[in-house]
Amino acid sequence: MKRTLMTASLLALGTVQAQAPDPYLWLEEVEGERAMAWVKERNAETEGLLKSRPEYKGLRTELLEALNARDRIPGFRRMGDYVYNLWQDEKNKRGLWRRTTLAEYAKPEPAWETVLDMDALGKLEGKSWVFSGASCLAPAYQRCLAPWPSTVMPTQVSLVSPSNTVLALVNGVPRAQSLLMRG
Repeated sequence: MKRTLMTASLLALGTVQAQAPDPYLWLEEVEGERAMAWVKERNAETEGLLKSRPEYKGLRTELLEALNARDRIPGFRRMGDYVYNLWQDEKNKRGLWRRTTLAEYAKPEPAWETVLDMDALGKLEGKSWVFSGASCLAPAYQRCLAPWPSTVMPTQVSLVSPSNTVLALVNGVPRAQSLLMRG
């Protein structure tokens, strides 16, 4: 009897909890007016707090110089015969996804080939796109999927890099969130 009563109580509790609405569900609409207003409020609070600190200006200048330094060592991911890197600087705020060979990377001034220019794509689309990496199919690494952090992908675009790598971006379906690269 006790076991049956306990089981019934737990089931009832689970049902009540499952039916309780999520008070933050509106944040799921990442481009919704309410969610964007909430984000802007949080950003304003944080920015005000940071700017009120006496070390803010000097630290900001120092960090920007380090992040935009042309002589910084670029991190990379090796895929096949190439190393890939997302390079961001003052000129390329959203970044260049680029590649070079390992031998070229070892040089003091490596020659990089741009695979995807996020700033140019953003200008073309009228949006601020963000590149967050790619997963490529081994061993050729000529077909890649990249997460697309938006509710809708860019509209139909085809880009060809100097290496004839074709980047095909097709009309997105909400939450499809991927970019196809074919070589």
